[in-house]
Amino acid sequence: MPDSSATPPNNPTPKVEDLGHTLTENLLRNSKDAIFFKDLDSRFVKISNYLATRLGIEDPQELIGKTDFDIFDHAHAKDARDDELEIIATGESKEGKLEREILNDGQTRWVLTSKMALRSDAGEIIGTFGISRDITAQKEAEFALEESNTKLTEASRRAGMAEIAINVLHNIGNVLNSVNITTASSLQMAESLKPPQLSKVAVLLESNAENC
Repeated sequence: MPDSSATPPNNPTPKVEDLGHTLTENLLRNSKDAIFFKDLDSRFVKISNYLATRLGIEDPQELIGKTDFDIFDHAHAKDARDDELEIIATGESKEGKLEREILNDGQTRWVLTSKMALRSDAGEIIGTFGISRDITAQKEAEFALEESNTKLTEASRRAGMAEIAINVLHNIGNVLNSVNITTASSLQMAESLKPPQLSKVAVLLESNAENC
């Protein structure tokens, strides 16, 4: 094993511009994000291995020269093309855009995508490039949580309605009990009165009615 304390050999440091191709190829080969480079017509000129795998393609070279219309449904492909035309026209990037990708075979994925203008050494825009991260698992978890919340809200609403119904029935029962008690009391009082007393009650009621 090399001695880390030893003085490293005085090898010349390679220039970054000389490593451009090597750096790009290493990035495309090893990145866990989808990376792509496109020309002015939105044709792929370079893609990462991960993007090819995500699309179910073994060799990234199979996608070179193709566009999103060859891979995704028309709606997503058109949206992507519109974004790239705007970037080419303005030079302004689009960052962190949530996209719903639907492949031609119906498979759906959610991704966060950032796109920028691809420029030549002279600064001329010669295409676009971008990177996207698959967040399908995260979105599916969000959808599941939202569905659970909806079901919980509906269950709570139904439980609340049931509680209200129980309270209403309870109140009705109390009222009926009160009516029954009052009726029973009146009957008992009437039964306790003798005929002469009942006559006096009738006269009193008639007198009150005339005064009203």
